[in-house]
Amino acid sequence: MELNVFACSEAGLREAQEDAFVTTSRCLAVADGMGGYDGGADAARVAVRAVAGELEEDDDLEAAFVWASRQVREQGGGGTTLVVARLSVDGLELHAAIAWVGDSRAYRIRGGEAECLTEDHVGSDGGLTRWLPDEPRVDTTDVRLRAGDLLVLLTDGISAVIEDQIADAADAEDPAEWLVVQALEAGSSDNCTAVVCRL
Repeated sequence: MELNVFACSEAGLREAQEDAFVTTSRCLAVADGMGGYDGGADAARVAVRAVAGELEEDDDLEAAFVWASRQVREQGGGGTTLVVARLSVDGLELHAAIAWVGDSRAYRIRGGEAECLTEDHVGSDGGLTRWLPDEPRVDTTDVRLRAGDLLVLLTDGISAVIEDQIADAADAEDPAEWLVVQALEAGSSDNCTAVVCRL
């Protein structure tokens, strides 16, 4: 089994980059610091590093989110979304355990179609209802990937403008860069970050 991981992150039209990501052999993580809150960029960076570090020692995703939330609070506050995939190989398939808070998303691309694996934590006004560190309750799901599948983690700077094009990333040489470029060309006014694992 061969795994190829791609990552791309651009500030776009924003003055500051408040997205962050981490990729390891066991973990993919993407965070979107909450704009308008002091320390959003720092919160995102702390969150992805903390959750990835915890998953190197323990498989418990919810415990990793609790640890990340504590680290965000202790290291200066701010708020952030977070979506994480914990990876493990099972025979000829890749098992991904997904956990998230906020509106950063995970997708599986298979057979020319993109399936959203997460559900945004947003209210009727479009505002976040869960985030780190104040509302760290996570939702989780599990997905299996087989040869030819792509697992995509991204921030809402991409999903909000090109959701109907996400499946097309499967044909790109670098699908993460392709997603970011397409979102920016479509007029995204937000930071854009994508992490993609291709089997």
